[in-house]
Amino acid sequence: MHNAVFYILAVVALLWPAVTGPVALVAGIVISLVFRLSVPAVVKPWTSHLLGAAVSLLGAGIPLATVISSGGRGLGFSLALIVGTLVVGALLARKMQVDREIGTLISSGTAICGGSAIAAVSGAVKAKPEQTAIALAIVFVLNALAVFIFPPLGTWFGLTGEQFGMWAAMAIHDTSSVVAAAVAYGNGAEAVAVPMKLARALWIIPVAAVIGRIYAGKGGGKLPWFLATFVALAAFFSLFPEFGHVGTLLADAGKRLLVLVLFLIGASITKSSLQVMGRSSVILAVTLWLGISILSLWAILSFSSIV
Repeated sequence: MHNAVFYILAVVALLWPAVTGPVALVAGIVISLVFRLSVPAVVKPWTSHLLGAAVSLLGAGIPLATVISSGGRGLGFSLALIVGTLVVGALLARKMQVDREIGTLISSGTAICGGSAIAAVSGAVKAKPEQTAIALAIVFVLNALAVFIFPPLGTWFGLTGEQFGMWAAMAIHDTSSVVAAAVAYGNGAEAVAVPMKLARALWIIPVAAVIGRIYAGKGGGKLPWFLATFVALAAFFSLFPEFGHVGTLLADAGKRLLVLVLFLIGASITKSSLQVMGRSSVILAVTLWLGISILSLWAILSFSSIV
């Protein structure tokens, strides 16, 4: 019976246009924490695949020229942010006596792309399952907050769609929350945010490799598969503009699928996942997140030519 109710709510989130990303996320959190309707076990493995499909479909509505120009923007500044976050994260983790592996995972997730980076780096540092779970849980919650916090802040600071897309790509952890925040902000923010975020994902492999060497283990990591399909769809509909109406339909479908993914993410936040978060680990994650958010916003407002 519980599963049936869950599936009905999921279909509503997917098909009802009035249900936006933030609404779906809150609904998922409420049914999980209040009504204890968590994601059915058979559905959980599909969440990441659905996210990949949603991001891929968004590529059908973004011209390839925009993907290339946005993806290549601020590479130098992004690299500085990534390296700086990793170094500061390591120093703070030691100062705050946070477990070394957990500190590395949180720093990597904040610097690059949240859960994907944590998953890749966890293998490089040979983290225990509970260590990975703590880092993921913390980033998970911060991502949920970002979907609600960033759009109003962007409006308050008077950011254009382009500026907000850049800020979201740099300061929000996971791709799902970056896209959700950008779509919620509007003004074409997603056309800048998605390519920039996917470009940052390219750093997963070298960062995991370097960290693996530092930990005297085997570095590695896999790029998200949806990076290639996103670019492929953008290229196809740019080369064949006569199919533009199909691209628009696919992009709209991607936005609705993203709403479903956010519902599933919200429903995956349980009391047990919140309980595993240690105080020092949370303070470390929040400090790094605030730092990268403030620094990137300052750079965008002050030196837009370098980002």
